[in-house]
Amino acid sequence: MIIPAFIGFGILAILSGQMFTFYMFLTMWFMTGMFQGVFYGPQYGLSSEAIPQKRLTIGSSIINSGMALGMSAGYWISSITVQEMDLSWRTPFWIMGVIVIIIGIIMWIVVKEHPPGYQAPSETTGEQEKLKVSELLKIETYF
Repeated sequence: MIIPAFIGFGILAILSGQMFTFYMFLTMWFMTGMFQGVFYGPQYGLSSEAIPQKRLTIGSSIINSGMALGMSAGYWISSITVQEMDLSWRTPFWIMGVIVIIIGIIMWIVVKEHPPGYQAPSETTGEQEKLKVSELLKIETYF
């Protein structure tokens, strides 16, 4: 569900740049944001499960720096294509959308269901595990 949402974000980003009126653009960008929401929240939860606890800080910082680099690249690409190259304002949507779709396809191929060495949790004796406050706060931050 997460990777198709990432690819859907790329497709809707391209479509957003093709809208003819401002309200159509806002509506399409709202839908694009919904696909972002489907990806980013669960992705942070899954990455915190997949990254070993002793490497969680560095792993999270690498993941978060990816978003900053992507935003910087988007600003740079839009500045270069629209202002310097005198292309249409729609061009950055095409460029970024295609890049996101390609990255999504690569993720679909490379990312596996479980990390190497993953062991499924064993069945308990029927006793339910109590929810800790720290776990609740962790869940809250992802939704």
